[in-house]
Amino acid sequence: MMALAYHEDTSQLARVFKATKADQAQQAILNDRLIVKFGNQLISKHGYDKSRDNLVRNILCELGRLKLCLIKGWTLKNLEDFFIPAEFDSLLAAAKTVAGFDETPLGYSTPSLILKLSASIRKCVKIARCGAKMSSDHNKRREFEYYEKLLDIRGGVCQPTLSELYSNRR
Repeated sequence: MMALAYHEDTSQLARVFKATKADQAQQAILNDRLIVKFGNQLISKHGYDKSRDNLVRNILCELGRLKLCLIKGWTLKNLEDFFIPAEFDSLLAAAKTVAGFDETPLGYSTPSLILKLSASIRKCVKIARCGAKMSSDHNKRREFEYYEKLLDIRGGVCQPTLSELYSNRR
């Protein structure tokens, strides 16, 4: 298990990633407090069912790849840092890149991935908003609430429906 820049319980995540080779995405996951919290919630949700480890690992790896795509060339280093309205387009562009969006045929190489990423991002924003409420940080809480509204308004416009995704499949 890699050294973390903060203290967060990663013992359950260690079990999830035990069978895999450490890579950049895994390092990005383990060094991001918000993704670790999300991972711990996923593990708790599934009742520590070891048969669900692959599902949890895949969801977290998707977020890890998104984070790697986001932080290239940016001074922002954590996923939560991108949950401000000014960075909405950056996050959307990174999600499209990770999902393999191609403007030529207007399709995704992995159509369902953009929808999975969207759901994971929404959950992470809720976790961040909850953390801001618990720490009484009203400014961050308002930013996260506004970001959720942006996801509802612009995210729906920018994400095609499932039928559009599969009809544009390569």
